[in-house]
Amino acid sequence: PTKKDLDIKTRLNREDADISEVSVSLAWDSKEDLDLSVTCPNDKTVSHQKKLLTENSCGTLDIDANYKINIIGDPVEHIILKQFNGTYKITVKSITNDRSNKSESPTPFKIEVNNSGFVSRFDGSISPGETKFFSFDRQP
Repeated sequence: PTKKDLDIKTRLNREDADISEVSVSLAWDSKEDLDLSVTCPNDKTVSHQKKLLTENSCGTLDIDANYKINIIGDPVEHIILKQFNGTYKITVKSITNDRSNKSESPTPFKIEVNNSGFVSRFDGSISPGETKFFSFDRQP
């Protein structure tokens, strides 16, 4: 996609992200606030509103980027997930605020899923106020 090819691994290392068997990461190249959330096969959701496994029975939002403080131009968000069999639903939402993309072209982003060592990627782009959906399956 764009500068630094949205290198998720480098950004996760920079932010000292926790490692887990199942995780989802989101990277983009702007100071916008994109929010990553995941709904687990048990229909529980980890998001910026319920960040901890003890609150949501799904996972932990390890890194929440560009929210109020520490606004940077090459952010990453990262969620560590509890291991379930079934379909995980990924949501990316562009928050409308004073840092929202003012151009006509949407903001490109990349999602990386670590599913017990099998890495899959999704590319997308999003405009302010929009929500995009992705999913992956985990089998026994």
